Amino acid sequence: MIRKATQNDLFHIHDMAVRATKRMNAEGSDQWDKTYPTTEHFQKDIHLGSLYVYEHDEKLIGSITIDQSFSPEYGAATLKWNTPQASAGTFHRLLVDPDVRKKGTAKALITFAESYFKEHGCTALQIDTYSINHKAQRLFESCGFTNTGEFYFPGKETAFLGFEKTI
Repeated sequence: MIRKATQNDLFHIHDMAVRATKRMNAEGSDQWDKTYPTTEHFQKDIHLGSLYVYEHDEKLIGSITIDQSFSPEYGAATLKWNTPQASAGTFHRLLVDPDVRKKGTAKALITFAESYFKEHGCTALQIDTYSINHKAQRLFESCGFTNTGEFYFPGKETAFLGFEKTI
């Protein structure tokens, strides 16, 4: 079941994020670290009503933040979006408990985001991931997203890749 996150979920979401960050770092990706994502990011998402959690057998096993808040870097000339941002949605901080990876949780959360935005009149999803995060790239491609180019976030030397999907 996917539902809006509540304040009561915050501790578990933070714990999942810490464990997922450690796993990502051990696998060679520094996309997430001690400064991102933090409890404050998730707290703000809960306050804005944009954080959703995936519950299975009464245990939180994933979360996703869905909104239309695009990073200014999405305007980079190197990105070739097909849809204006006014007609697109995005998601951030896609998180799956490292203990239950590869069971369809991430795809279910992405499918939820697609349905949510379609119901709210959007015609595309625009997202990004670190260029060295090959697992996320394969996931996005398997969900029907197309690579739209690369760009850089301040403070990161490695490029990020934009992905878009018409919904």
